[in-house]
Amino acid sequence: MIVTFVYPAESENWESIEWRCHVPAAAINRTGVHKANVITDIDFSYNSDECITTCLESDVIVIYKKIYGRVISAIHHWQARDKIIVVDFDEAFQLLDHESDQYKFWFEGIQYTKDHNLKYISPAPMTQFKWGLKLVDGITVSSDRLADDWMSFNEIGVIHDYINVDSYIAVNKKRKNGDLIFGWHGKNLMLETMLQAGTLEALNVILDTFPDITARFYVDDQLVLDSALLKREQILIIEDVTKSIWLEALTEIDIGILPLISNFDQRKSLRTVLEYLVMKIPWLASQNSIYYDIESYGQLVLNTKAEWEQKLKEIIHNYDIHKSNAAQEPFLFGLGKSADENIHRSINLYKKFIAAKWR
Repeated sequence: MIVTFVYPAESENWESIEWRCHVPAAAINRTGVHKANVITDIDFSYNSDECITTCLESDVIVIYKKIYGRVISAIHHWQARDKIIVVDFDEAFQLLDHESDQYKFWFEGIQYTKDHNLKYISPAPMTQFKWGLKLVDGITVSSDRLADDWMSFNEIGVIHDYINVDSYIAVNKKRKNGDLIFGWHGKNLMLETMLQAGTLEALNVILDTFPDITARFYVDDQLVLDSALLKREQILIIEDVTKSIWLEALTEIDIGILPLISNFDQRKSLRTVLEYLVMKIPWLASQNSIYYDIESYGQLVLNTKAEWEQKLKEIIHNYDIHKSNAAQEPFLFGLGKSADENIHRSINLYKKFIAAKWR
């Protein structure tokens, strides 16, 4: 089988593109039996030479997320040539905060260009996205909850995020005077979650109590949240994070934190947890249904300041025990979620879509 992944060219999508396109494509190529290509949505939309070469040889074309505008026309073009088209996405767009720029983009078609000019897309991307879901031959999503949400639109299957373990090298750091680094990774809007969950308030209490402890927040875009709780020497905020920056950061983080609060969050994948597992990093996360199956591999916390403060103190006081535990069953569980071990699940699902098309 030959699969071509089509990804949005915008760099701010790098993490999802890595997990949903580049990692599975590389795993497919490593099978030695199947082949995968990766091209941008620009190549796909404008039918570049690279697009023609890769799509002509493909059995399946998987388009990540961006199903609007010229992409719709390109889908028609390749379906007319008997290509199987699959849409893949990993976010609960229908549950976006109505005040967010993402909501205004998807549902109102309001887009700001890089030079801050206002642009309108009509029909709105969400309208076109729903058209596209019904047009294609199948849908893949990253979680069971997302599959339940969108199952009425088309044939749908779940492809969980699987990790390229070769990208991660766990290190054995030597602690100095009890110093520890708490780490968090996400987009600027997700920092609001940390505030609402009580995590940020609790963390500030911890930093007051333990002057040798620091926190590092790795933000994929630009920081917008203006909170006094973020403005202290022990908190370092790194903006415009790239893949290489984040991989380096994982070698320095001692404890990972994963606050979640909303229905939108309940549709998320386990990708950051998987990174902590294969890096043997102890972690704390909000009590959320997406973590229940792996609760024994970390610590779950009720979203109150008091609960976060208690759990943060506990993991600090017993860090050596938690670190030792992280190197055992949790680490092995993370390895079991490698892309190479699980790529057959994706291949089998694509075969199912092909069979359904020609049944």
